[in-house]
Amino acid sequence: MTQTKTGTAAVIFDLGRVLFDFDWGIAMQRLRGRIRPDPQDFYHLLAEHPDNIALEDGTLTAAEFFKRWLDFAGFNGSVAEFIEIWCNIFQPIEKNLQLLQECVHRPDLQTAFLSNTNPAHIEWLRPRTPIFDQVDHVFLSFEQGLRKPDPAFYQRLLKTMQLGAGQCVFIDDLAANCQAARKLGIRSIQYTGQDLSLEQILY
Repeated sequence: MTQTKTGTAAVIFDLGRVLFDFDWGIAMQRLRGRIRPDPQDFYHLLAEHPDNIALEDGTLTAAEFFKRWLDFAGFNGSVAEFIEIWCNIFQPIEKNLQLLQECVHRPDLQTAFLSNTNPAHIEWLRPRTPIFDQVDHVFLSFEQGLRKPDPAFYQRLLKTMQLGAGQCVFIDDLAANCQAARKLGIRSIQYTGQDLSLEQILY
């Protein structure tokens, strides 16, 4: 991470579907014939299971998570191979990464990530995303023990940045996360694929 700036404003980015799109269908297709359940049934079961949230809030380690679910699925390969399939689902949203780059190079702006995510995905994304280590603050749910839309997650980041809510702009794809930020006074933009410019988000 670069030396933290002391800018008088901040732009806060979500990761998934703001900076990186993802498609679970890619992973499920690669798992077809390699696990006992039908991959779509497996995905829906896991997506709705408390273990998924526990992995994101850090109460379940990645090692525990993958052992539990590989045993359940009967995957006919190694843990490392499963994790590669699990993580190789991302595509960069280049226009928004360029926007982030513009923010990073503004000396008057702090930049931050505020993301509900898990250690496996971050370990996969970080070395493939040089700008990851150029932002000023990286707030990840599994490291902080908090998930959006919990107000405490946003408040902890504001305290770290030493900024008021009104000095920040937050970009997220989920309405509930944006609404939670707005209740704290953070100006929020729900990203649904539209073009965003630095001028638009700051003024």
